[in-house]
Amino acid sequence: MVGIAVLGCGRIGRIHARNLARHPRARLLMVFDVLAEAAQQTATELGVKIARSVDEVLSAGDVGGVLVATPTDTHVPLIMAAVGQGRQGSAL
Repeated sequence: MVGIAVLGCGRIGRIHARNLARHPRARLLMVFDVLAEAAQQTATELGVKIARSVDEVLSAGDVGGVLVATPTDTHVPLIMAAVGQGRQGSAL
């Protein structure tokens, strides 16, 4: 089972977080959003941790993959940061 974090808890991020939470081969571990309220709502709904920063997500030893659901212009830097830390990144 792969531990996953979701960056971005807007509409599409919440949809993907919900799907990951139900996936039999994934374990949603944490979520992050620059809007703390969005992250709080998603984390509370799905029973996962709220990361305080992207760095916290990328330094978490149990996170094997990162789903990026942030504004399009942030995808490449976030994916590159995730890959640089040995995580798999996917942008949606």
